[in-house]
Amino acid sequence: MLTAIFVTALVASALGSPSVDLSRSEALSGRAAAPYTVQVLRGGWYAAPAALIGDQFVICSASLLAGAKASDLKVSTGGWFAGKTAVTDVLVHPDAALGADVAVLKLAKPIAKKGLAAVPGVVSVPTPAGSLAVVSGWGWLGILSTSEQWLVLPRYCGVPPQAAASLCAAGSFQAGAPLAVDGLLAGLASAPGKGPVKGVVSYVDLADPSVQKFIAAATGTETGSPPRPPRSNPPRPPPPSPSPAARVSTRPDGVVLQVGTASAIHVNGGLPTKEPLVLKDGLNGGELAFHEPDSGDAVVLAAGERVRLVCAGKGNGFTNFKSSQDLTAECVEDDAFLVNGQSVQVHQLGCKAEASNSARKVGTCGDNGQFTQIRIGFEVGDDFVTQIENCFDSRTFDAVYSRAHLTPAIAGHESGVQRPKNFQPTFYENLVPNTLYIRKNQRSAIAQLLGSAELAQKYIGDDSTHFLARGHLSAKADHIQGPQQRATFYYINVAPQWQTFNGDNWEKLESSVRDWVVSSGRSVHVVTGTWGTATLPDKDGKETELYLQADKQYIRVPKYYWKVVYDPATKQAAAFVGLNNPYHETQPADVLCEDVCARYNWLSWKASNQQSGYGFCCDVNELRKIVTTIPADIEAESLL
Repeated sequence: MLTAIFVTALVASALGSPSVDLSRSEALSGRAAAPYTVQVLRGGWYAAPAALIGDQFVICSASLLAGAKASDLKVSTGGWFAGKTAVTDVLVHPDAALGADVAVLKLAKPIAKKGLAAVPGVVSVPTPAGSLAVVSGWGWLGILSTSEQWLVLPRYCGVPPQAAASLCAAGSFQAGAPLAVDGLLAGLASAPGKGPVKGVVSYVDLADPSVQKFIAAATGTETGSPPRPPRSNPPRPPPPSPSPAARVSTRPDGVVLQVGTASAIHVNGGLPTKEPLVLKDGLNGGELAFHEPDSGDAVVLAAGERVRLVCAGKGNGFTNFKSSQDLTAECVEDDAFLVNGQSVQVHQLGCKAEASNSARKVGTCGDNGQFTQIRIGFEVGDDFVTQIENCFDSRTFDAVYSRAHLTPAIAGHESGVQRPKNFQPTFYENLVPNTLYIRKNQRSAIAQLLGSAELAQKYIGDDSTHFLARGHLSAKADHIQGPQQRATFYYINVAPQWQTFNGDNWEKLESSVRDWVVSSGRSVHVVTGTWGTATLPDKDGKETELYLQADKQYIRVPKYYWKVVYDPATKQAAAFVGLNNPYHETQPADVLCEDVCARYNWLSWKASNQQSGYGFCCDVNELRKIVTTIPADIEAESLL
């Protein structure tokens, strides 16, 4: 059970904390200035944020480990391709279920601190209750995009004194995120804050004596208590405490919530087979959008908070609420929700059929408005939830670019989602793209273009790599829920891509970008497009452009695939480009910009490998001078 834990120890420590000897606190902080941040992986997937203690221990939330054994866990210093260290022991606080939600992991070998992200050193100031205290935290905040972040938070912010081990955050801390005060590790968030105005973030207080004793015993070190801003005014006498089952807290916006309970919808294993869309409710002027996981793969809701569940598609609906296609579920506890006055569990909220997607034309795109703008998403009543924005050349049936958001929540994406049997040919009037991608038809088209069946057989082989695949622009793995992943299977979202490139350097680039987004905590726009037309020498040695439909030159084989990663919060961007031709010897003129790949040590591709797809990295503004279809609203002011 994911429980919002309110620890009372902060009140006592805030009233009378002695000055802290920083040299004694290094076991908690990694170094005196700030704790280092790492990630705990379970079965290869992201499980929890964590902080490094010394160089061979990690502290994290015990509940997020869900009883995992040491052999199930590894600790990563960054993305999925970063170094991973085995865990040899998992030590859980004996009172973890009662509020001390802390675990210490012992590592198989020390972790080098070089290159690790650190929580920035922020100094708090003595403040009376109800005023401000500066606190920094590593995790995901809705209003900031960096993993090294801080906020000025209203201290106590009107909650009862017995709930003082909480902070009101104008954003959403990730559950389990290490929190720091004065540059020292102070706590672990045990419940996410909730917007849009403010929300209570409860946390496990690492200054609690029992927690201090546990950490010292687990690590074999002596620890000092993290600092706490002293309160200058006497504490107010606490009001009578209601029974635990009925305990409430008033948020700063006046909403009264029950505390000590929470609900979680796990994207993996927690949803029915024919799952509904999990949306923010979109009521009271709020945005109608997918509700992304807050912690690992869990969408975490406070008691009384609502989520909208939709069985999208004509004639679709819920199996247990047969007259309904669109339900609002209110969190009760664990996986229990209140729906239409009935208490139900998430697995009982399955749809009659898989949630279906749709695509609609919405305008024009391109540097001269010469292309068609299309949005792929889901119809929800009279509304439309956009997932991917496409730019499509409806004259030649070429995918120009696709655009989608990518956030750190991708770490909790649904795994094992089956690919649809077919791609949807929407907007391919009088053309059947599926038949054009059949290998024998690829050979026929290339034989016609090159004037040689022998050359066509040479280029389109019978092996598993030398043929033209349906290369996704917006990748299936860039989306979280199963229905979202299936919505990427439109022909307007693919282009012919040599499988040698598609399954190697391009896949590595996609994975590297996802890894970087997770490890950096930044939310970005990812725009992926095509440029130019690939060529092969014909029977006379003349370079000839390639198309899947030879007669009318429909569906060109792109010469380049490009991907722009843009952070709108910082106006930083980077462009990554790959050559789509394993038979072409790369020339200096093929590289469209000054290559800046040396900046991005998190890239795992083999950029110089021609067979895998020769790659290079660009300043977006420099690349746009040639690739004019890069959207104008990518207003990059500096490199990512």
